[in-house]
Amino acid sequence: MCCVRTALSWPVRARNAGGLSAQNAGDSPLFVEVTTINNPRTPRSQTEGAHTNAMTQANRFAIWEPLHSGHHLFYVRCLLEGIVELGGEGWWVHSGTPETSRACKSQLGEILTHPRAHSITWSGPTDPKHLKRLASRLGADGLILPDGDVHLPGLLRDCMNRGVPTTALVTRDPLLGLRSGQPRARMVGKAILCLATNHLARNTKVIILGSPYFDPAAKIRRFGLGPTVVDPVLVEEDPEFSAAVDRRIQRDARVWLGVAGYIDPRKHIELALEAILASGARRFGLLVAGDWDPDYRKALTPLIRRVRTAGGSVEMIERHLSNAEMTTAIALMDAALILYDTPNPPSTLGKALSVGTLAIVAGPKALRAYARAFPGHAVDGPLEAASISAMIEGVTAGERQQPVRLAGTRDFVAGLTARVR
Repeated sequence: MCCVRTALSWPVRARNAGGLSAQNAGDSPLFVEVTTINNPRTPRSQTEGAHTNAMTQANRFAIWEPLHSGHHLFYVRCLLEGIVELGGEGWWVHSGTPETSRACKSQLGEILTHPRAHSITWSGPTDPKHLKRLASRLGADGLILPDGDVHLPGLLRDCMNRGVPTTALVTRDPLLGLRSGQPRARMVGKAILCLATNHLARNTKVIILGSPYFDPAAKIRRFGLGPTVVDPVLVEEDPEFSAAVDRRIQRDARVWLGVAGYIDPRKHIELALEAILASGARRFGLLVAGDWDPDYRKALTPLIRRVRTAGGSVEMIERHLSNAEMTTAIALMDAALILYDTPNPPSTLGKALSVGTLAIVAGPKALRAYARAFPGHAVDGPLEAASISAMIEGVTAGERQQPVRLAGTRDFVAGLTARVR
């Protein structure tokens, strides 16, 4: 017995095992509570038009992503849009009530109005065995786990159960972890787990999320750890948001620096503010756009006040940004600040490169290597206020770089929906 909530918003019927159906009569989403699932698939005769099926006999996928925020939600959007575009059908399976999430509305609000893209709340067990069983009952040809890292042990334990073909996306590459000095025993253990799951688990494929910039572990990946897909960069524009931000920053001779995304201590805003003070605050503006960690926001208030008192400008947009809004915000900056103490490839760098905004990258050597792959488009240095100060002093107001074309969503979707052999 399972409990699901299916989001439908075009005139379309949803049926459960008992034949219950519901017709949407309005524009707002209809949520149908059912207690059992038999095979609520859209008949093939109802798919619109003729499509080239690039998914090799598998075009209906269940996607398990329980959270309603974060970058994984972007992956769900890419997958649902790609699956629907190719004539398939997708189910986003999650926990809780995503209709209350601003991140969900901005990322998935549009695609979930399509009759072949569904939202299902699942309150049962979340191990791979039960998720495969749920996908089978939905009538899916495959199960995709965007947060595959946490499911590797379960997939290996269940290695003899064929079930629905399953693809696990490992977003924290153990080879990159080894290269960047993370705990060796943990990274080696994870690499072995990926290798074992790929080769021993039946009907299962492990895919490593690769950097859109370059693969620093390419030479040793040939030993069979798993295929890779590139973290996609989706460039979108929001003209209304652009005009609103432009009015707020009141463009003048200032150099506008910026940070976008979820704002918490990992973004090191305090170092940016200290660098601005050291370089002459009157010359600079800082745009901080995104949801804030409330404790971090409170802790930074005195430093923000100091910058403003010194003649600098600090503008904050304190809410969740859609992908289009985030890309637009970065495009309005003279330089995007990427100040991390982790080695993971930052998605902000990809957006900055794609829209022609200079990227200032400060952090460990493994992180700075991505910036060095694009000379003239990015500069890098240690994660210290003095180093950041030196880099921002070289930024010219209004200067743009030539946009760099990076991998988009098509190959990402193709890699995760390819048939598991």
